[in-house]
Amino acid sequence: MGSASDLYRGWKPSPHGGRSTLGLLYSCGLTIFICCWSSLHMNVPGDAESKATRFARQMKWTLICIIMPEYLAWNAIEDFWHARILQAEFAKTSHLSGWTLAHGFLVKMGGISLKTANGEHFRPAAQHFLNLVADGKVEVTELKKEQIEDKSKTSGIVKALALMQIIWFALGILGRGIQPLPITTLELSTVAIVFCSILTYAFWWHKPRDIQRPFVLNLKTTVHLRDLKAQTKSDNYKPYQVLHYGAPFSQLCQVLGRGTY
Repeated sequence: MGSASDLYRGWKPSPHGGRSTLGLLYSCGLTIFICCWSSLHMNVPGDAESKATRFARQMKWTLICIIMPEYLAWNAIEDFWHARILQAEFAKTSHLSGWTLAHGFLVKMGGISLKTANGEHFRPAAQHFLNLVADGKVEVTELKKEQIEDKSKTSGIVKALALMQIIWFALGILGRGIQPLPITTLELSTVAIVFCSILTYAFWWHKPRDIQRPFVLNLKTTVHLRDLKAQTKSDNYKPYQVLHYGAPFSQLCQVLGRGTY
């Protein structure tokens, strides 16, 4: 770090061969936005939601990532463990034995919609879905991992831009630390957000991104929508919630404790 006499306080114009306040804000702001936007893997939206509502939710969670990046990282960790538990449950069910971690994320994020004989749609909670399949009430068709990846909108260009921006920013911080030169609080905050975003992306690596419509599976003719809703209430299943990212910590402990989801 530089001495107190070397520090510049207040707005600093762009000097020749140096960095300005505007350049610092641009560098940190761009890095934060790219990291938060690219790390977000939103749940499948409701059937009747507009594009404006979906975009507003995306911006809301981007803002949450900027303000509380550790909260989003924790939700990603929860989603990962829930998907792992679901993958283990799939292996115990003959009709779902080939389903992978990506399928676990898909069920958790509301990516499965059940269609009744009357054409009505129902989005089950994860445990409810497993029970319906085990009882033979769902016509499980082949759903390959490649189909999920094809529907997912994970862009390689966005990943590459985020990676290049992170590397460029990290090298700049490392260089200033080695020289040594002053590092601002904003830069340190950006480093923290980058770290949480990398952690978030790692745990959501197999989670499909930006799926706008769920996969539809048909129900047997004996199953009606009113029965599904009644069972949801009687068995205390939590219905799928679009705005919900992860379960509370207490619920996660209960899930891990009993080995089911």
